[in-house]
Amino acid sequence: MTTIDVNGDTLYFRDHPPGTEAVSALPLVWLHGFSFNAELYEAAIALLPGHRHIAIDMRGHGRSAQADTDMTFERIVSDVHAIVSGLGIDRFVMVGHSLGNAVGLRVAATYPDMVAAGVAIAGVPAIGMPMAARAGLAAIQDTAGEVDAFLTTFTALFRHPGHDELIRSAARSAAGMTAAGLALAASEPMRDNSDVLVAAVTQPWLFLVPGADDAVPSSLQRAGAELFAHGTIIDIPDEGHALAQERPEVVAQHIGTFLADLVTAPTA
Repeated sequence: MTTIDVNGDTLYFRDHPPGTEAVSALPLVWLHGFSFNAELYEAAIALLPGHRHIAIDMRGHGRSAQADTDMTFERIVSDVHAIVSGLGIDRFVMVGHSLGNAVGLRVAATYPDMVAAGVAIAGVPAIGMPMAARAGLAAIQDTAGEVDAFLTTFTALFRHPGHDELIRSAARSAAGMTAAGLALAASEPMRDNSDVLVAAVTQPWLFLVPGADDAVPSSLQRAGAELFAHGTIIDIPDEGHALAQERPEVVAQHIGTFLADLVTAPTA
């Protein structure tokens, strides 16, 4: 892991250089979902060796758990900008799982010249989560430090056997979040900024929508994705919210095709 100091807070990220057969000059910047961390993207990243990958432990999460001041989308957007700018990256593809997509859309809207395109994996959409979800997300604040509670939560997100250690790793990481970090779930994902984001995000955006998502309903993901004129929606039947971790080969395949199409797309 590599660190960067942002206004007195230490943030962690993983910088994966491209393999010897690099196929793209565009790095990919990965943002995980709420209570996950960058490590859980390792398998998907390994399947896209032709690119440089920056996988960030967002403020309040993973090894950046203690950097939990001002837990807002705007602050995390600023963090992402500080990291990529500090690495000398001036243009990249944004990849966000779940809450990471809500942040990623805002990165694209705030820094449109830096974000060439984006990928949403089971993404919290620009229209936000329904208010009915607030009670369940707010209850997460009471589980700080309780690995077993998070183990139950993550087990519900994974649909296929054989991921026991991955689930435990995710639960341990989530249990290490501070109360301030966990409080993010009770407010930010509810925000509907579609009136701003739909107009501002003009980059091509790939939406990978798991068909059996119990955390961010598939219908909600599609409704949000359909607002974007340059969005491409791919439905992935029978998969759940932890798609990026459970099915990294599916995620990598679709991202690889999307990136290849970007390279070959005719210019205006």
